[in-house]
Amino acid sequence: MNRKDKERIVKELEDKFSKSASSVFAEFRGLNVQNMEDLRNRSRQANVEFAVIKNTLAQRAFQTLQIKDETDFFVGPTAVAFGWDDPISPIKVLNEFAKANPQLVMKGGMIEGTLVSESKLGALANLPPREILLSQILMSMQSPLTGLVNVLSGPIRGLVNCLKAIEQKRS
Repeated sequence: MNRKDKERIVKELEDKFSKSASSVFAEFRGLNVQNMEDLRNRSRQANVEFAVIKNTLAQRAFQTLQIKDETDFFVGPTAVAFGWDDPISPIKVLNEFAKANPQLVMKGGMIEGTLVSESKLGALANLPPREILLSQILMSMQSPLTGLVNVLSGPIRGLVNCLKAIEQKRS
C-alpha cells in the first residue's frame, strides 16, 4: 500500500470516527469467512458498518482527531463496527453475534466521542430497546400522579359510600 492510499484511508477513518454515533472495536481472531459474512449481513440489517482496519492507520486517525488513546483497542487483529443512527445498535449486533461465536471479543468503543471500556459495552448491550425504556420512564412519571388522584378521590369516595349506606338503611 503506498503513502497516498494510507493517507486516504486515514482521512476516511477520521471522517467515520467523527460522524458515527458510536464505534465498537472487536477482535475477530478465529472466525472463518462464513462467520464474517454472517456478521456483516447482520450489521447491514441494523444500519451498522463492519470493517477490518489496520491498527496503525486507526491510531493515526485517533491522533489527528486528538483522541487520547490509552486503550488496547489496536492490539491484534482489529475490526470496527460503526453505528450511524443508534449508538447502541453496533454494541447489540456484536454482543448477539459473540454469544454464538465466542471468538469475537469486543475490546471497547467510542460513543459520541467518549471512549468506553469493554465492561461498559456489555452493560449497554443488556439494556432493553429504546421504546421499552421510554415506556418505563413514562410509567414512572405517571405513577405519582395516579397515586395523587387516588389519594384525593378517597374522601369523596368514602362520602359517597356513606351516603349510599344511609340511603339503603332508610329504604
